[in-house]
Amino acid sequence: MLALGGGIGFMAATFNYADITTLTFVFRAHPVPFVDAVLEGSGVGASVITTTSAAKAHRELGAALEAGERVLGYVLVPGENWGEAVLRELTADNKLELAKATKKKQYWLARIPAQDGAVKPPTIANETYAAATRESALRMLNKTQPEGVPASFAKNFGVSGIRKLADATTDGSARGWAKLFADPSRRAVGFEMAQKFLTGTAHGGRGGLRYQFAEIVERSGADPSAYRNIGALWEEFTDLMTTAHTDPASSYSEFLNTARTQLHRIADAEEAAALAVSEANN
Repeated sequence: MLALGGGIGFMAATFNYADITTLTFVFRAHPVPFVDAVLEGSGVGASVITTTSAAKAHRELGAALEAGERVLGYVLVPGENWGEAVLRELTADNKLELAKATKKKQYWLARIPAQDGAVKPPTIANETYAAATRESALRMLNKTQPEGVPASFAKNFGVSGIRKLADATTDGSARGWAKLFADPSRRAVGFEMAQKFLTGTAHGGRGGLRYQFAEIVERSGADPSAYRNIGALWEEFTDLMTTAHTDPASSYSEFLNTARTQLHRIADAEEAAALAVSEANN
C-alpha cells in the first residue's frame, strides 16, 4: 500500500494559536491523497465520489450496497484534522477559493466492484516499486513542488523541512521551540500531538515508515540498508520527544540541543539515501 500511495515524504509544521501551540509531522507522500492513490494503482476498478451533499452521499452508499459492491467511506470535517492549519496558511497566501472549498464538510466514498462478495486482488508490478522510490527520492530532495502547496509553506517539506525543523529547536526567536514551547502547558499539548503523529498510523508509522519503505527499495532492486538505519534514527527522535513530554523535570534546554543534533543526523542520512536511490533507479 505504501508503494501504491506514492511512498514516503516529510512535512513538519508548527502553528501558534491563542491558547495552544501545535506540532504536526507527516511521513508519507504528502499532500498526495493516499487512499485515492492506492485505489487507483491497485487496479480494482474503484470509482470515487466526493461531495458536500449528505443526501448524494447517502444515495451513492445505498446504490453501492444494493449492487453488492464493497464500500469505503469517510467524512472530512474541517477543524478536526491538519487541514485547518494548512487552510490558515493558504488564506495568508491569498488562496481564498481553495480555502473556502476546504471549509466545507466533505463526504468521500469509494465503490469497489465485487463478484460474489470478493474483490479482484490487486496486481503490483515491479515498476510500481521503482516509481515509488524515484518519486520519494525527488520529494525528499525537494526536486518536486508539493501539489497545491504555496511556496511559503513548501519549505516545511522534504530534507529542507527536516533541517528547518532542526534549526527551529534552538532558535531563540519567537519562531523557535525555546519560546514556542517554553510554557509547560503549551509544550504538553504540542508534544502530545507530535507523539500521535510519530507513533500513529494515520500520517506515518514506526520509524517514520522508513522500515516499510526499505522493503519497497529492496523490491525495486536497490540497497535498503540506509532506510533501515534511518528508521532507527527516527525511533531515537521519537524516544527523545516521549521523554520531553512525559518527564517535566528533565532539562528542556538539554533536550533542544539533543533534538537539533539528532534531526541534522536524520537530514544528512535522508539526503544521502535519497540520492543513492535516485541514482540506482535512473
